[in-house]
Amino acid sequence: MADTFTTNLNLTKPEVGSSTNTWGTKLNADLDALDGVFTANGSGTSVGLKVGAGKTLNVDGTLDSSGTLTSTGSATFTTVDINGGSVDGATVGANSASTGAFTTVSTSGLATLNSATVSGTLTSSSSFVSSGTAAFSNTLTQSGASTFSGSLTSTGAANFSNTVSLDGSSNELRFYEGSNYVGFEAPTLSANQIWKLPTADGSANQVIETDGSGNLSFATVSGATINNNADNKVITGSGTANTLEAETNFVYNGTVVGMGSNGASVVTKSGTGTGLQIANGGYGYGTDSNTGDLLIYNSVNATLTLHSGGYHPSTPNGTSKIQFNKAVQTSPDVENTVDVGSIEYTNSSNTMQFKTNNSAAMTIRDDGDVAIGTTSTAGSFRQEIRFSGNPGYGQILSNSSNVNSTEYISFRCGSTQEIGSIKRNGGADAIAFNTSSDYRLKQDIVDIDDGITRLKTLQPRKFKWKSDTSKTVDGFIAHEVTAVPESITGTKDETENKLNVVIDNSNNIIQENVSESEWTKGKSDDTFPSDSTWSASKTVPKYQQIDQAKLVPLLTAALQEAITEIEILKEKVEALEN
Repeated sequence: MADTFTTNLNLTKPEVGSSTNTWGTKLNADLDALDGVFTANGSGTSVGLKVGAGKTLNVDGTLDSSGTLTSTGSATFTTVDINGGSVDGATVGANSASTGAFTTVSTSGLATLNSATVSGTLTSSSSFVSSGTAAFSNTLTQSGASTFSGSLTSTGAANFSNTVSLDGSSNELRFYEGSNYVGFEAPTLSANQIWKLPTADGSANQVIETDGSGNLSFATVSGATINNNADNKVITGSGTANTLEAETNFVYNGTVVGMGSNGASVVTKSGTGTGLQIANGGYGYGTDSNTGDLLIYNSVNATLTLHSGGYHPSTPNGTSKIQFNKAVQTSPDVENTVDVGSIEYTNSSNTMQFKTNNSAAMTIRDDGDVAIGTTSTAGSFRQEIRFSGNPGYGQILSNSSNVNSTEYISFRCGSTQEIGSIKRNGGADAIAFNTSSDYRLKQDIVDIDDGITRLKTLQPRKFKWKSDTSKTVDGFIAHEVTAVPESITGTKDETENKLNVVIDNSNNIIQENVSESEWTKGKSDDTFPSDSTWSASKTVPKYQQIDQAKLVPLLTAALQEAITEIEILKEKVEALEN
């Protein structure tokens, strides 16, 4: 009978009863084959190994497998280095982390995956590193440090017994409910900040507060006390913690704001009045519906003060203004137009100005000068009324009561002594132009005895005015009237120098005493024509004037002399005739 061999290791089984001198060699070879199974570097005899139920295979060294490693039970490894092949049917790359899909992964050492999908449980008691996307559909339990540089998705429970960090900038921690989520994002920080949550839930209506050291707790908001509270009172701070003050002299009922010592009474008695009503020492106008949007009432004197400019400027500055705007509705906003009226007081020049249509209508200067229709008076005049365009009429002075001898204008020397007037002539429909002539104002009174002689020097003329060449009129030439010099004002060919003047395109002076900056601004706001010019000075004629009423005494004296001579001649003629 010949030798036979074992199935797995091909060990020699010596023939029974054959030559015994060859058994030693055969047994030695079999022992070497068995010993090769346990070679330290794993390069010995290749065998198959099965650990039965209830049996344990302990490997204290390295388990190196270049083939398939299959475990139908639990397998625990401190370190696993898979250089190729597959785990649970998923391909694993050689010498580097790779993608894979796993039913269950459990590791007590370092586990590194590029991208992993685990449909079962991942349990790691050591470090776990994922450089790609990691998805878990069951429980994720990690007690060591975990690093996910890609996204981490777990549809099951995720348990971490160490610090969870979201590195980078503008990363968010999100909690999804369906496709929507709530989340948190850290702001830009220069230092670490941790808040420690309360140890238990708070009571209803409590809020979370911090102690300033990162410890959060639930607290009850203290209620505020309102002193002197009553309907419509405005609430202000009192300087005491959790205490407010209801102002007795400042109330609001939704329509009227009442201020002052009787502000509350104004509101309760406002009736149909609206807006802001300030009442001191009385109740204002109460239910009067014509109080408008602003009422200031005082039982003695009511004052409205507008303060502008700094308290201690090197030069006065600022302008106090009450402005009246004309608004145009451009839905949904209301826009102001440039056409506004205003009352303005300029501190630098102490000038009060009234504007209409955004142009100066009347100016009152600090020296009392009043200019209407212009911003300054001409020359040394203190008041001026200027009309623009072709108004057709100037001023109307009317007494609606039709009183006899109404004095429309009084000319005075000082505040009381009248030296002339323009009056209604008694009850007649006529005007008397009067100048003082009382004997008590005169001295050295004598008769005129040279009336005819002086009258003969007068040269009545016919002429046309250059401003209206269509008419020929009678009159005198001022410098030719030497018989009554007091009737003439001015000197022949006299001129005067006007300073800081605005000149129109016909070379006529529009206005004087205007600075160049005022002229420049005036052209932009239509105070002056855009084609006007400005000059620091301009020499103009100063025309002579005549008061022809002063010729009446001379004419009367000459006529009386002529009458006397006529009467003498009549007597002589009668004597000759008789």
